[in-house]
Amino acid sequence: MIQAVNNRWARRVFNPYLSFLMRRHFSRFHMVNALPEWDRKAGLVVTPNHYSWWDGFFVDFVMRRYTNRGIRLMMLERQLARYSFFRYLGAFSINPDKPASLLQAVRYTRKQIADPRLLTVIYPQGEIEPYDKRPPNVKKGLRLFLGDAPEHVQVLVAATKIQYENERLPSVYFRSGALIPARNVVEDFRVFEHAFNENLDRLDEASRSAASMQDLLAR
Repeated sequence: MIQAVNNRWARRVFNPYLSFLMRRHFSRFHMVNALPEWDRKAGLVVTPNHYSWWDGFFVDFVMRRYTNRGIRLMMLERQLARYSFFRYLGAFSINPDKPASLLQAVRYTRKQIADPRLLTVIYPQGEIEPYDKRPPNVKKGLRLFLGDAPEHVQVLVAATKIQYENERLPSVYFRSGALIPARNVVEDFRVFEHAFNENLDRLDEASRSAASMQDLLAR
């Protein structure tokens, strides 16, 4: 497997570049709601939906505004091999087709999750699916990575949506859902599935409303 490499210089280059990309490709970035308060001394796992190439960028763009934690993001090995620079931004790989590599990825991921200096991004769908597929294919493999996570590790449900409106460029909507103890996800996965699907429904409702929201691209 390919492990993440801490490189602050890569971050210094990437952060302004990502902000540039957001402004170039999107008109607005709506925060539907405020992020919940999580235990700052415990590990955090963020579990967004996965429907586009942008998904990891969206989570990175939001989360680094609200926390100084290092970001770890799980990617399929063939994708990370293609975009190898991402490992210097915190990406690491998984290859579900190779059992030995998968086992190595599980051990590595559990270490990242247990580290309170990090937040780890895992896509519960495992691969890209159409945004409007309902219900999404939420895989129970998430429990494998949470495994015997320390008691206070929390799982944050999150979702984004790209929507065309009355401007040339589309808008992005970001909504955070339930904050669930990792132990609860492992013991009863239905709790997580319900929270994940409910958050998508709430995100759709918000994107259809005319409610005022914080725009992260506003100058």
